[in-house]
Amino acid sequence: MHTIVFVDGASSGNPGRAAAAWVVGNEEPRGMVLGEALTNNEAEYWALIYALTEIQERGLSGVEIRMDSRLVVEQVQGKWKVREPRLQPLHRYVRHLLEKTNVRLVWIPRKENRANALAQKLAKKGA
Repeated sequence: MHTIVFVDGASSGNPGRAAAAWVVGNEEPRGMVLGEALTNNEAEYWALIYALTEIQERGLSGVEIRMDSRLVVEQVQGKWKVREPRLQPLHRYVRHLLEKTNVRLVWIPRKENRANALAQKLAKKGA
């Protein structure tokens, strides 16, 4: 079975209050506030980490993760270097998680990302 997972992270400020959200298939979006002083790119990586963790815990395979962060997608796929020191440990952890899952990562435009609204709402609300 092919499962599509939408992933998004957001930061209100940059850095600022950050949140992560993900949607597995047709389920309700899930999300969480990540805390203060995180950049948008850090929030994107954390959202991907939480989604990959859930995919692994549920034993899902044949998953396509769609996210609107071109930076994260290109870095994880090895096309772009990870120059920002704050992103390097997150990048390593994502690569580690990907080794344990059957996942394809795809960039999509923000307007197509079903996780975007929840990530933005949680980041702005901060709770």
